Amino acid sequence: HTRLSPFGFHPNNRTSPHHYQILRTFSPEWFTYRYISVTHAVCYHLSMHKEKHPLFNFFMQAGLLVFTAGGFLLTGMKMPEYGLISNLVAEVFWLYASYRAWKEADQYGIMINTVIITIVVIYGVLNYWVL
Repeated sequence: HTRLSPFGFHPNNRTSPHHYQILRTFSPEWFTYRYISVTHAVCYHLSMHKEKHPLFNFFMQAGLLVFTAGGFLLTGMKMPEYGLISNLVAEVFWLYASYRAWKEADQYGIMINTVIITIVVIYGVLNYWVL
């Protein structure tokens, strides 16, 4: 995979002949795109780590998608008690994905948000099915 390292910085202090000359920036005054010249940006080819268990990851992502979409669909079809059950199942997949995002990419906001939403969904399930 290709990474753009600003001003030629690289943790291994390697140099590369591949230089980007043009970057696209947003200009808020005209709401258009302008092109500027950058002479110190260097492109490095760094390899990203490969997923150890791609089938398991696919299963987790598919479960996240199917149960979350199903929960919203059921809620939109005026069956919120079943939508909450589907979303509660989806929270298992969300907790796994957000934990990985927290540990691998320091995205702790995703984990905090997922825990809060899980508590809200548990309250909704208890409200519809128990209380």
